[in-house]
Amino acid sequence: MKLPLATFIGFRFLLAEWQKASSRALLIVSLLGMALGLSTFLVGQSILTTFQKTYLSSILGFNAHVIIVNDVERPMDSFQGIIPEAYQQSTHVSHYRYKEGVLLTPGGIHSVMLKGVSRNSLKQVYQLNYEFFEGYNLASLEENSKYPRVLLGQKIYQDWLLTKKSNLIKIISAKTQEPAVNLAVLSQTYEVIGAFESGLSEFDSKFMLLSETLFQSESNSSSGYEIKMDEPEKAIELASLIQKKVPQGVEVIAWQTLNAPLFEALKLEKTVFLLVMFFIVFISTLNIGGVVLMILYKKKDDLQGLIFLGLSKKSTKQILIGQALLFSLITMIAGYLLSWGLIYLMDYIKLVSLDPQVYRVAHLSFSISLSAYIAASFFVSLVSILIASWMSRWVLQEQNVLRERGL
Repeated sequence: MKLPLATFIGFRFLLAEWQKASSRALLIVSLLGMALGLSTFLVGQSILTTFQKTYLSSILGFNAHVIIVNDVERPMDSFQGIIPEAYQQSTHVSHYRYKEGVLLTPGGIHSVMLKGVSRNSLKQVYQLNYEFFEGYNLASLEENSKYPRVLLGQKIYQDWLLTKKSNLIKIISAKTQEPAVNLAVLSQTYEVIGAFESGLSEFDSKFMLLSETLFQSESNSSSGYEIKMDEPEKAIELASLIQKKVPQGVEVIAWQTLNAPLFEALKLEKTVFLLVMFFIVFISTLNIGGVVLMILYKKKDDLQGLIFLGLSKKSTKQILIGQALLFSLITMIAGYLLSWGLIYLMDYIKLVSLDPQVYRVAHLSFSISLSAYIAASFFVSLVSILIASWMSRWVLQEQNVLRERGL
């Protein structure tokens, strides 16, 4: 097949430069630099995105998607008709109670949050990992026993094991809103039957789970409802609809609102990262201009001669743009392969480790985002075309050719 004139000339120029050892080394180093720049962006974007997804999964593992906090003085008597009909098939509702307390152990004093839940809600609303003592399970929380049974957050559990003398713990908490001076009145003994792990240290180091029936006679506990959704991204919309139906004083909070400061920080982190990566990719893409410029000046006389013999400026521009696009294509292929190699190596040696007490996983598993690759490739190609187009107008003007030839 007969190649277009511009393509043929551009290919011949590249082949001539490739046959020279010095030019070949410069081409390899420049292309490798561009590929490294692209792979740095792809790998960095993969690490950041995977980390944010893991962190978000940990947050939603313990937090419900919509939280309804009752007014202490005027709590809701019923939840019937609160959830719009369009959401009833895709939501799971759980009632809860909670109060603050102080855990007394031989190792010290810890501020804790006692959260009363039902066994069904633990299965439907919470995504937790459990560790039970032999002979116990989730149903044991609601069984009648001498002492109320409790599950400790993983961090509390690990600290408690260091000074454990029995399965019993003492917690100081007010049962009524009336003040009490005698600690014996406020102190209550609980039986530890195991531990739960949410994946977030904030919860695993402070929360304890027990049956909500233990709080029903206590006026000093707060209550509410938690809703788990099949589509968490619609939580704000659902919270807004519920807020219109609940009595005044009842607060409805979506998980995005509850964790707004955290997500603002993550968003700022991602913005700064993308800005830094933009400059890395942009600077590495300038190597394409350097390579094209090197070939241009080495073959300037040949190009000027061809222009003098009638080669159009359009064809000259196509030669330079074609070379730039070829380098961009090589960069995209090499950068993609290099990214996959680096990600495979990181997964194999488990380079990025996480604290299992803070997150649900000990190591991150990465993958390249196709949309990020396409966006980066488009950017590299666009910058390459602009550089080549600008150089063709700057250097290869007919007036300059004629002036240098003395014509």
